[in-house]
Amino acid sequence: MIKTILFDLDGTLLNTIDDLADAANWVCAQNGWPTFSVETYKHFVGNGIPKLVELFSPESARTPEQLAATLAAFSARYDAHKEDKTAPYPGMAELLDALQAEGIQTAVFSNKADEFCGKIVEHYFGKGKFTVIRGSRKGVPTKPDPAGVYA
Repeated sequence: MIKTILFDLDGTLLNTIDDLADAANWVCAQNGWPTFSVETYKHFVGNGIPKLVELFSPESARTPEQLAATLAAFSARYDAHKEDKTAPYPGMAELLDALQAEGIQTAVFSNKADEFCGKIVEHYFGKGKFTVIRGSRKGVPTKPDPAGVYA
């Protein structure tokens, strides 16, 4: 019997790629760097926001100090615009209601920064839909490493 179903946030529950790409390209434009298509960003995501920032930053802007500044700028821009184009995939709300009606717990585990995950999930699905919502946290390896799931 299934007791809990674990969901990823991006690409499973929500289509977030356009907002991620917009925030990244805004940072690139502010710095005079090349921008990328949404299609390219689809290949950049999946390993957490720090890795995304590294991938869209030019080689010359990848010092630890510059990456930290770029990450801060990206995070601020994304936080302010993370709900502009993001939307749940069709049928997700109904699926979650059906699972809840069956007594099956649901949880979210994402490589997206932990400080964004709860806000985003709550915005689209309301409070109480998931038993646990976790994103990327310092000291915990990102997926596919299973340490975060075990924690």
